[in-house]
Amino acid sequence: MGQLVTRVNGNNAQTSDKYLDKEELTPAEIEAGYKKATYPLEYYDARPGYKLKPFLKQYVTYFIDEIPSTPVKYIDSEEQADGVWTAADDNITEGYKSRMGTPAQQLNYIPGVDYLSSLGDLSISYIDQFQLVAGKRLLDLRIGSDAPGYVNNLISSNNTFTLSAEANSSTKKSLLK
Repeated sequence: MGQLVTRVNGNNAQTSDKYLDKEELTPAEIEAGYKKATYPLEYYDARPGYKLKPFLKQYVTYFIDEIPSTPVKYIDSEEQADGVWTAADDNITEGYKSRMGTPAQQLNYIPGVDYLSSLGDLSISYIDQFQLVAGKRLLDLRIGSDAPGYVNNLISSNNTFTLSAEANSSTKKSLLK
């Protein structure tokens, strides 16, 4: 069965996610370049979860480290034309909203990726690692953004970005060549 493993970075100084939703910023946060904004600031705020679109009508979920999200049912309705958002626990979301430098390097795992046709917009995850195995039904893949001011300096040829699209593919293909 296919799988996707990513490392997600929220509120990281090397990305354009420098917006915190809290009453007052500390001097350290201000010095690091963070600004106060209501979460989520579209196109810039990292957010836990994925907008997944399955190939079939089914439940979708993902894991943050070893913690599963609540499964969401995809029924291919008009409201779900672009897929369904998976949701993270409130305490994980709070880290993405208001804590500087956390949850840096959060390991995310999506099982059953061979039954997905879209992973949604991964640019807001600020990934620095991407390993896809058997994504044979994927129709799109977006890991960056051309929105003005968007930055993800964590994407480099030094990091792991591999794509094995076929179920039986043993040849890894780099995404950054």
